[in-house]
Amino acid sequence: MNQPEGELSEAMRRAMAQFNAGQFWECHETLEDFWGAEQGPLREFLHGFIQVAAGFVHVQRLNWPGAMRLLGGGAEKLERFRPACLGLDVERLLQDVSLWRRELARLGPAQMREALRLPPPRAHAA
Repeated sequence: MNQPEGELSEAMRRAMAQFNAGQFWECHETLEDFWGAEQGPLREFLHGFIQVAAGFVHVQRLNWPGAMRLLGGGAEKLERFRPACLGLDVERLLQDVSLWRRELARLGPAQMREALRLPPPRAHAA
């Protein structure tokens, strides 16, 4: 991992815009160096948001096991940061993730493509 460039708050704004544009891989990449460098409690928050973004990469690739694992793990890490952290409305993001996880679980791997009809997840500003 590299040393992060710039301020974390700016990186979060960029990552949230990427997430909202469906650029989940880019969102993950934007925050990865900050996550690697963080030693405090924000490390878990960043890891959770990165895992949620990576989970939606797996949704895009129709990889059901990867999506379920990463969305679940990311949501679990974000729980303690409710209602908001670093400008992200964690509460609303977790509601979106929960909706997607329930629908993916209902559909299962064979019908995963049908979940793509759901409203896209959003990273709302707090």
